[in-house]
Parts: sequence; C-alpha cells; structure tokens
Amino acid sequence: MPDSLYETLHETKSHYNTDFSYNTYPCTIPQDFAVVPLHWHNEMELIYIKEGKGLVNIDLNQYFVGKGDLLIVYPGRIHSITNYGNYVLKYENIIFNINMLLPKEYDRNTFEYFGHINNSDNDMTCIIKPSEQHYKEIISCIDEADKVCETFPAGYELKIVCCSTTGLLSSFCFKVLTSCVRCIIPLKSTGLMDIMITSTLCL
Repeated sequence: MPDSLYETLHETKSHYNTDFSYNTYPCTIPQDFAVVPLHWHNEMELIYIKEGKGLVNIDLNQYFVGKGDLLIVYPGRIHSITNYGNYVLKYENIIFNINMLLPKEYDRNTFEYFGHINNSDNDMTCIIKPSEQHYKEIISCIDEADKVCETFPAGYELKIVCCSTTGLLSSFCFKVLTSCVRCIIPLKSTGLMDIMITSTLCL
C-alpha cells in the first residue's frame, strides 16, 4: 500500500479521557454505528466478540468472527469491523498504549519482546479462538481489568498499572508471545497486502 494512502487512514483522535493511556468500551453494530471503516492508530487494540457474528479486516485480510473470539490488532495495523449479514455484532474494544508496559529504564528482555510488538512489520496479527490452549487464562486477564473499569473507582488507574506491571497485561502479552497461537486462515485477501498467516506462531 502506498505510504500516502496509508497515512490517510491514520486515526488521530484520542481514545482516553485523561492522560492514562488505557480505555475499554462496549460497541454494537449496527446500533452504535453501521461499520468501523478501515483505519489504524498507534495504540494496541483488542477486539473481544461478545455476541453475534461479524467480519474483521486486519491488514486487508478478512476474518469471520463469532462469540468468544479475541482479535489482536498491533500498533500501526490497518483494520475495520462490520457485522455479518443480519447479525447484531456486540464486542468490547480495549485500547492501550503498549509503552505503559515498558519500564522507565532499559531492560533487555522487556524491550526485546514488546519492541517486537511495536514493529509494524511483525507477522503476529492473529485471532484467538475459545478452543486455544491458553484462551481461558487470557480472557481472565481481560475480565479482571473489565471489572475495575465497570465503575472507575477513585484510583482505578493504580489498579490497572499494578495489574500491568505485576501480571495482568504483561501476563496476557506473555501468553500471546510465548504460546503457540494458531493463526486462523483469513476468509480472503484483498490483494494489496497478501500476508500468509497459515503457519503456527511460536515465538
């Protein structure tokens, strides 16, 4: 894709109400909006399908999704979301800046793993199905963060940061990075970025 076209798809709106670079919110298609058009942003995004069926496009590969599926959109990846047919698609968006997981001082292991996530050329784009080996562990991490964000109590930021630094988001990313996550073959490729992800990702 030409750089000029890529840049026009850059979403620059803020996803956070404060300086805290983490947010989660429920979405429903078509009730909230007809579709989420192609775009990309600098944050990492998790798309957790709650109900219905839909089509999620990541790097111009289209994935058929259903209840329980979890999609990982790494920083800089072009993506879009729509419902499938007459189905109502309910999902949760979790958006955060991957830098919140990085220490202030250089740490070789942390920067090695999370630096790979920040690399827009990485081949890690994937969808995690409920049948995956570590699915329950990963979802439990998300559920714990969601519970805190239901009421946003005073100091909730400290809880999220504590979770991220002591195991929640870090544990989630660790399981994604170190587990053999089988990438689902896309329904079709639109041709501009024909990325083959049919192999097993074992990092």
